[in-house]
Amino acid sequence: MNTFDHKTRGTLFFLALFFLVTLLPAQDAKGGIKERMKGRFAKINDLKKSGKIGETPQGFLEAVKPKSAGDSAIVELLTAENNDRKLLYGLIGKDSETSEEEVGITNAKRIFQKAPETDYFKSADGVWKKKKNMTVEKTEQE
Repeated sequence: MNTFDHKTRGTLFFLALFFLVTLLPAQDAKGGIKERMKGRFAKINDLKKSGKIGETPQGFLEAVKPKSAGDSAIVELLTAENNDRKLLYGLIGKDSETSEEEVGITNAKRIFQKAPETDYFKSADGVWKKKKNMTVEKTEQE
């Protein structure tokens, strides 16, 4: 009987260890990514308000004007944010059994809906426009 209990305990231990090693790091990773993104939010929001950066249809940030694209502080901020978005999109995609790209597109649509009219968005043809100047195609459901 002690051997069975010992084997059972060993099996449960390894199952618990497997859970900790495979599932929790993804949750920890999401939490870490979200914390880093929160830390950049105010600066990103300020740069959006000033028209220096905007959102792409793929759910990433880019410099709107060439002068902003040449500013190393802005480039560093955009790189950090886009790297975290890419990681987060990948984790969400894995959890929801969809692609990283689809998650990014969905997030871009969500950001567009919540954004003020003065924020810049890159149109499908690559032109930067303020939200108020963009037309959104109506879906069949509307």
